[in-house]
Amino acid sequence: MDLRETDVREHRRAPHPRYAPGTLDVCAGRPLAAVTAEIEAVCARAEDAPGTPVVLRLTAASPPGSAVGEQPGWPGPETGIRHVTRWERALRRLERVPAAVVVHAAGACAGPALDLLLVADHRVAAPDLELTLPVHAGRMWPGTLLHRLADQIGTRRARGLLAGAPALDAAQALAFGLVDEIDPGTDAAGRAASRLAAAQGAELAVRRRLLLDGPSTDIDDALGAHLAACDRELRLRGTAGATASGGTQP
Repeated sequence: MDLRETDVREHRRAPHPRYAPGTLDVCAGRPLAAVTAEIEAVCARAEDAPGTPVVLRLTAASPPGSAVGEQPGWPGPETGIRHVTRWERALRRLERVPAAVVVHAAGACAGPALDLLLVADHRVAAPDLELTLPVHAGRMWPGTLLHRLADQIGTRRARGLLAGAPALDAAQALAFGLVDEIDPGTDAAGRAASRLAAAQGAELAVRRRLLLDGPSTDIDDALGAHLAACDRELRLRGTAGATASGGTQP
């Protein structure tokens, strides 16, 4: 993303962020292809309305005895590498949408839950969360969640997850840094999304991108992107100042 090519004039047209979040219920037991299509649709809506926050509500897997509930571990028995590739691309797309992404996890969450928690800007857990890690026959699913775990919580703690119990309660998830807060309120994720939208709106994506690129980019190579972001911020401040004073900047 070339920050210098982003037009700041969109902020003159819509100076106030939108507060109504686009919400998606993600069932832990749905097939990978179905969840991927839902995430792609959410990304498309977020890209069409920069600054509008996205809330993903992770819900429990299908009841025991259902066809989906009998799948032997994420991502399911009918999955091929093309399905995994599409899923990983959808996650990367979600990670870069021009809006805040908030995940609310409640009850027994499994399947895509850990992937989605790791790409979110803010993660809220209900007190009854039971997060089942994507482990099958004792082996953790080797997708990019391992890369994100190492980046976000550190290699040592990530290795502790690999060797530990396959399920975490809310307190354990918080201790590992997989969620940011535990809140019993049903509107906790919506409030967090509105707070992020009010504070940063689409600008959150700019900061997020700099953070995501940081570990793999030499500081000299990253300098241009950071300077472009600083220039963008200065122009935004100038626009805001001109609007507040009723005049224009020279």
